[in-house]
Amino acid sequence: MNAQCALASSASMTAERSHRSRWYSHRQEQRNEIIRAAGHVFAEVGYDRANMCMVAERAGVAKPTLYAYFRGKSALLEAVIEYWLDAVPTPVLEYMQEKTLRSQLNQASRELLRQARHPASIAFDQMVARSSLVPTIYLERWHRRYSTHLYFLQRVLADRCYANDTALAASQFVLLIVGHLDSEVSTSSDEHRAVAAVELFARSCTYPAPSS
Repeated sequence: MNAQCALASSASMTAERSHRSRWYSHRQEQRNEIIRAAGHVFAEVGYDRANMCMVAERAGVAKPTLYAYFRGKSALLEAVIEYWLDAVPTPVLEYMQEKTLRSQLNQASRELLRQARHPASIAFDQMVARSSLVPTIYLERWHRRYSTHLYFLQRVLADRCYANDTALAASQFVLLIVGHLDSEVSTSSDEHRAVAAVELFARSCTYPAPSS
C-alpha cells in the first residue's frame, strides 16, 4: 500500500512539474512574441508615436496581457534593445602581429558591415530615424556594441600607425563606416564607404611620423 502511495505521489509530482514547465515555456514564448511585435512597431513608426495599444494589436494579445509582462513603453523598449543586442552577431576579430595594417583594417570593416547589415541593426536605425527622442540610456547601451571593434582598432593602430590619440582614431574609423556612433542620426553603411575608410587609414599610416 505504501509503495502504491509513493508511486502515485511521484506520478503526481511529475505531472505537476510538466505542467509548470509548459506554462513557463508558454509565458516565455508569449513574452518574446510581444518583444518582436514591439520591435516591428518601434521600427515602423518610431518610439515617440508607438503606444501600448499598437503593440498589443501587433502581438495579437489583449492590453492587460501586455501590461502583465511590461509596466510601460519604456520597459518594453528596454526589452527590445536587449533582444536586438542578443540577435546582433558577435564580432570575430583576431589580432595578429604578422598581418599588415590593411589586412587588419579590412577585418574590422567586414565585421562592422556584418553587424550593420543585420536586421536588428537596421530596425534600430529605422527606429532612431523615425523618432524625435530616444532615451539616452538606451542609445548608450546600443552603441556599446562597438566596444570590441574599438578595442581591436586601438591595438592595431597603436602598433602600425602614428596617432596621438589611438582611441580617437579608432572611433573615426568606425564612424567612416557606420556613419554614427554617439549621435541620434541614422546613416546607412555600405561596401564603398568601408573600402574608402580602409584606403584612407592605410595610406595615412604610411607617412612617417612628424619629427618633434
